[in-house]
Amino acid sequence: MGLTFDECGMWLHLGGSYWQRASWDAVAVIAAGLALFAYGPALTQYRPRQWATAILIIALILAFFYFLARSLQHAERIMLPRLERIERQGPR
Repeated sequence: MGLTFDECGMWLHLGGSYWQRASWDAVAVIAAGLALFAYGPALTQYRPRQWATAILIIALILAFFYFLARSLQHAERIMLPRLERIERQGPR
């Protein structure tokens, strides 16, 4: 858990508004996963409907991280030079 909070702290200080938004999204997903793990029933008590819900949630989390990685690659190629130029200009 300490490693998770340490990583979250690093994500929150990447700089630039785009990166901070992606960081908050990642923190929210991790917090939701930890909450499900902490407050969910034991795996032996799951009913078929709960298994289906758990599989759907896991698939959505994996899809989120896939699209997050793709968007970061896209942003690096297209937006990074523009964001660096905006940050160098400073406040107006």
